[in-house]
Amino acid sequence: MTPRERADQSLASSFERYLQDKGKGRGGDGGNYRRNAARELERFAEWAAGDRGDDDWTEIVPDDVDREPTFDDLDERVFREYARHLGGDRGLKQNTVQTYYRYISAWCLMLRR
Repeated sequence: MTPRERADQSLASSFERYLQDKGKGRGGDGGNYRRNAARELERFAEWAAGDRGDDDWTEIVPDDVDREPTFDDLDERVFREYARHLGGDRGLKQNTVQTYYRYISAWCLMLRR
């Protein structure tokens, strides 16, 4: 995937390649890691689009732009805010927060290649 193709791809549509790589079985469709990572990646995409109900975060894409967030919309500020979101009032333990953040980090690293 070229940098331009990656930049134009919505976050959710970029997950499958990563999940297949991490999955088990024929076609990479199985495994606990894949299932857990898929769930957290979907939550991240919803949060990035402003669909998580957080009062402190609206979305990555400005209100006057009509599109889903893309990889190019991600920056340090976004990841800081997501880490705060994970560590907030969801009642997650610190090791769970770190695991969820690692899912997102690993997906980003794969996509940058």
